[in-house]
Amino acid sequence: MSYEQSAPTQKRLLGLVLVLLFHVVLIYALVNGLAQEFVKAVQKNPLDFEIIEEVKLPPPPPPPPPPPKAEEAPKVDTPPPAYVPPAEVKVEAAPSQNTITSVTTAAPTESNSGPVVLAPAPVAEPAPPPPPKHVAERTKASLKEGCAKPVYPSESIDMEEEGLVTLGFKIDVDGHVVESKIIKSSGFTRLDDAAKEAFSRCEFNPATVDGTPEQSMATVPFEWKFK
Repeated sequence: MSYEQSAPTQKRLLGLVLVLLFHVVLIYALVNGLAQEFVKAVQKNPLDFEIIEEVKLPPPPPPPPPPPKAEEAPKVDTPPPAYVPPAEVKVEAAPSQNTITSVTTAAPTESNSGPVVLAPAPVAEPAPPPPPKHVAERTKASLKEGCAKPVYPSESIDMEEEGLVTLGFKIDVDGHVVESKIIKSSGFTRLDDAAKEAFSRCEFNPATVDGTPEQSMATVPFEWKFK
């Protein structure tokens, strides 16, 4: 490279350095000097400020009215239909419930004297009430008069045995004893057996239904007691 070509370049660099130094000095002066003077000036003369209220915008205008609709055709009321009175219909009276009319398939004929009217059928009479229910008359079997009483066993007398025995007998239509049993004991076998044997030989009046004898059961109580 020749000396002639490098000379402009050195001058350019020197100019840039001078410009940078100028800016540095200017910034330093502004920061240290001018800035302090600006702050002092502000303190001596404070700034006045006002609060500006927010300006409210007016409401938007209402929307334009809708376009008018096409005029509707006026409604024409149709006149009501003309009143026509109903035709008079003659209603014949219904026959009574007790009247029974006969039914025929032949068409009625008319004579010169007028329409033919069928005679009503005779009404059936109500059935008679049933007869009252018959209640049968019953009688119970009973001992005939003259029946011999049982004899007190001698051993029972010696032991002084006493008590009430109840006997049951099956009586046929002739009043004879068919079966016998002890329904309630006196507490002593000798007394029970003596009473059953004695009454089994007795005759009874048989039970009856409407006066007719029938087989039945008879109950006979007997008390053994010293006199």
